[in-house]
Amino acid sequence: MHYTKLEETPRERLRVHELAKRVGRTNTEILALLADLGEYTRNHSSMLEPPVVRRVYEALDQTLPPRPAPRPADVATPRPSTGLAPPRPQARRENHPLMNAAPRPKDNGSRTPTKPSRPSRQPTHSRNPADQLAEAYGLDVAPAWEHESWKLQGFTDVERDVWIAAGLRTGQAPVAARLRDAGLTPADLSVVVSGWTVLERLAKNEGAAAVARLLRRQQEQDTG
Repeated sequence: MHYTKLEETPRERLRVHELAKRVGRTNTEILALLADLGEYTRNHSSMLEPPVVRRVYEALDQTLPPRPAPRPADVATPRPSTGLAPPRPQARRENHPLMNAAPRPKDNGSRTPTKPSRPSRQPTHSRNPADQLAEAYGLDVAPAWEHESWKLQGFTDVERDVWIAAGLRTGQAPVAARLRDAGLTPADLSVVVSGWTVLERLAKNEGAAAVARLLRRQQEQDTG
């Protein structure tokens, strides 16, 4: 009986920018090629499975590099066939709480008790509102599709620039569409409603429709 040896699939997973560097292409070119191959990728940091890596090499008429040879330590060190493996030496822990500790002074009764010091509060830096909008309303589209995504959502180039100037990123066309459908405009994002701007309320995962109702109610009270 004859056996046919099948070609092995590469086991290495690569990110888009790593693959682009290996094949001598830009990130945008690789993202566009993956889209033509029917592979959805978010951005240049997306991880590609080995079969997808092979398809990219084949589409570019390039030869997939062979897998690296095993390290000498893996080949030269035989594993024991029977019995227990020898113990491995443990590295010295320099951060052990009982090592290198200063001696504690003796208490002779003359020392006055001291109050425990309170940990100082470090100022907390708030995240970018655009990042919080991405968590609440969906991640950014891939960089290769940013321009087309605004057209697909029905925005003109001028409208896109206005939304970006109001605080959104170029890849957040779907977010802008959800805010627009809820009745919000780019000018509304900077309006303060009960101590918070509209953009800050949206970034805190308040619903776009609920924020729009609060804004309209406040505008009616101001005009009335």
